[in-house]
Amino acid sequence: MAEDSILNVPPEDMIPSLAGASHTSRRYAAQMLGIRDTDQLSSFLLESMERGTVPMRQAVSETLGRLYGMRHSRIWDPDVKSLADLPYLDCLQMGIEDPDEITRANSVKSLGNLRQESRAVELLAMAIADPSGRVRVEAARGLGQRWSTTEGRAGVPALILALADPEPQVREQAAAALEYMYDKEARGPLLALLEDEDKGVRTRAALALGALGASEAVPMLISVLKEFESRFASSAATYLFQMQAEEALPVLKDLLRSYHVGVQ
Repeated sequence: MAEDSILNVPPEDMIPSLAGASHTSRRYAAQMLGIRDTDQLSSFLLESMERGTVPMRQAVSETLGRLYGMRHSRIWDPDVKSLADLPYLDCLQMGIEDPDEITRANSVKSLGNLRQESRAVELLAMAIADPSGRVRVEAARGLGQRWSTTEGRAGVPALILALADPEPQVREQAAAALEYMYDKEARGPLLALLEDEDKGVRTRAALALGALGASEAVPMLISVLKEFESRFASSAATYLFQMQAEEALPVLKDLLRSYHVGVQ
């Protein structure tokens, strides 16, 4: 009976184990799914994303990002080639166009892990226009993860577009990403967010403007600085110091006197 229950495990429950921590579980999952090598794995992933059930597409789209992280691993046997050549981008492009919201969100999150793939930036930029706020948040976050790469600069126009998103979480994530992009084209849209109804959006916009040296953000940065326990206080202090904002000096002196570790 126990053996029958094991054999009847749905394939979507086996898929995450392909990128699991245990070599034994990875190999067992591959055997249960009828996969013996990476060529068969490629076919399985493409077939699952193109014609699989919704749970399978959700599982594959989530697992692809972790498989990419293991792409130099020989996950089953010593003679199996690496995972470097799997069709990650082809599968994930299908994923961001999937009718299922969870599959799209999983695909966008996995794309965020493909930091060495320039095409991933294009796909993430496409996802900024997704009808789901959940997907758009993940897209903005994924683009923000590339702030230190040349390819990441291509995502700036999409992030600027996201600053006008109807969902505050998307606006906040886009502003957070732009803090490290140092793109002057974002200045105007970020300035508009200093009056945003959402405090998180206002804070992130102020920090992004602080990184650009925009004096208009000084009052908001001082407000952030006054919240001693804010995780953004240290960044706010740094930007105010860089801008030599005299109106911030009393607050900075008070913080130094209080030995506030986060700001010192």
